[in-house]
Amino acid sequence: MASRSKHPAYRSLVKKWRSCSFGRAPFIFPDDDVLSEKRSEKHVCIIRSFADYVRDERFSAERDKKLHLGLLPRPYSGSLAKARIFILLLNPGLQPLDYYAEGKKSVRVAAVADIHQRRKGRYPFPALDPDFSWLGGARYWPPRISEHVQKLLEANGGNYYKALAKLSKSICVVQLVPYHSRSFGLPRRIISKLESTNAIRRFVREVIVPEAKRGRTLLIVARRAKQWGIRQSKHVIVYRGSESRAGYVSLSSRGGRAMARFLGI
Repeated sequence: MASRSKHPAYRSLVKKWRSCSFGRAPFIFPDDDVLSEKRSEKHVCIIRSFADYVRDERFSAERDKKLHLGLLPRPYSGSLAKARIFILLLNPGLQPLDYYAEGKKSVRVAAVADIHQRRKGRYPFPALDPDFSWLGGARYWPPRISEHVQKLLEANGGNYYKALAKLSKSICVVQLVPYHSRSFGLPRRIISKLESTNAIRRFVREVIVPEAKRGRTLLIVARRAKQWGIRQSKHVIVYRGSESRAGYVSLSSRGGRAMARFLGI
């Protein structure tokens, strides 16, 4: 996978995210100018702290569809350069803990390192890092891949941390839209103008899909297959209907079983 980081689509994507200013909200990818336009105001909000969020009307709005530009975007999670299993989703979810967590320096530093693809250590997929086991992502992902962890645990002599590290190095989750929302309702006319979306689709289409066709990478299109524009093949699993709404990757799902086979478990 060493050559992946040299591909123009990879270099352009990561370079653009590294140029994004994370000093003060709103946090927006360069050239996602459509989010700053007046007609987009009803689709975005800027809340800068946990204290502000719990006092905001959106705190109790279960169907809040606005993109929260006061939270760090999460275009991907895991190593774009070295992961072997890519799971394509729609956008990062939202819960109060996200605002609380980003008030912690260690969390922000780790999040920015992930965005910049400079995260070091045994756990490049942050949701499986024991040091951040209290975060929202760590509550979302482990239950969905616990069966894979268990099988890797058995294959690694009962060493839980070694099993976690192996899976963490294998997985990368990629979002079609990088901004958090509690519920999703961004119109397609706006999505089509997001350069962040165009850049990540370009990377997947030009880098990951060809690798999957050669059997080097497993690609699971778990959400919004039509907007990702990717067709099914031997190592490309495209969810349809209820599969796509749930987006599961447990061993009871097609994607989860493909992951197990790909990992040799």
